[in-house]
Amino acid sequence: MKPNAITLDGDGRLAHSGPTLGNHASCRMDWPTDLTVTSSSHTHGPHDPDYTVEMLSDQDMLSNRSLAVEGWVATSGGRQWYVDLALIETRQACGTGSVPMAPGYESAGDGPVARHYRFDGLVVRLGQ
Repeated sequence: MKPNAITLDGDGRLAHSGPTLGNHASCRMDWPTDLTVTSSSHTHGPHDPDYTVEMLSDQDMLSNRSLAVEGWVATSGGRQWYVDLALIETRQACGTGSVPMAPGYESAGDGPVARHYRFDGLVVRLGQ
């Protein structure tokens, strides 16, 4: 997983902080305080039967909420998700194969994946 911040530079142009390597199950989403962060972005790791990687986790959404920024997450199956803080939900901006897929991706691993989830529904779907 590699998080980065989508920012405004000193001239008001969009920029990014560059990726930071996470570990197997998490990544720190923090960046220099001199940046105006408008959004975050990170990828999920490769398919793992012990993790639900094709949809966001509650922690993905809570991380964006704690940083007060909207966010984007790409999955190993090539889905792109958007975290909408105003609606407290996540929705697919595009489906499987829309962005590069991870080697070894297994489509059946996470079961059916809806196009969007409200936070409470996501927690229920993940069985937490």
